[in-house]
Amino acid sequence: MTILSKRSPGRAAVAIGAVCIALGATGGAHAATIITGKQIKDGTVTDRDVRNGTILSTDVADGSITPDDYVGPVVGPPGPQGDKGAPGAPGVDYQYLVRSTIEFLPPGQTGLAVAECDPGHVAVGGGLGGDPGRTLQLLDSAPLGTSAQQRTSWVARVHNTSSINVSVTTFALCAEVR
Repeated sequence: MTILSKRSPGRAAVAIGAVCIALGATGGAHAATIITGKQIKDGTVTDRDVRNGTILSTDVADGSITPDDYVGPVVGPPGPQGDKGAPGAPGVDYQYLVRSTIEFLPPGQTGLAVAECDPGHVAVGGGLGGDPGRTLQLLDSAPLGTSAQQRTSWVARVHNTSSINVSVTTFALCAEVR
């Protein structure tokens, strides 16, 4: 065995360097073959440790990646234009409000007020209003008619629970439905 002396420091450096290179060249390759997923602590591999494009959809469990895991758009490009749909149902062309008022509904009495739309129009909504601060009991508020196209009025039935005469107004929202 050769003993290195203090007089040949260059030879010692070369020898140590050769040993390190030899161990480094084979040690890394050998480590890659013996380290398994069981030996890696959960949560220690980061995106810096994984080369881009090396993990495929077959490498991950179904449902384990959520939209929050993606960078960039989650959806693909738009698809081709679909077929034209069927024409929609005719709509409302014209709307207006009509009123019908019961001027004096006596205490303890029940009254009926009907707001009528113009001919050819239907009541698509309605309601009831009364004197501010007076107590009324609304019994009914609905369109009047036997079918959608014949509901040409809005009717409200109300009971005066106050101790004085009250004024009651029924409203109808009328429209021309095509």
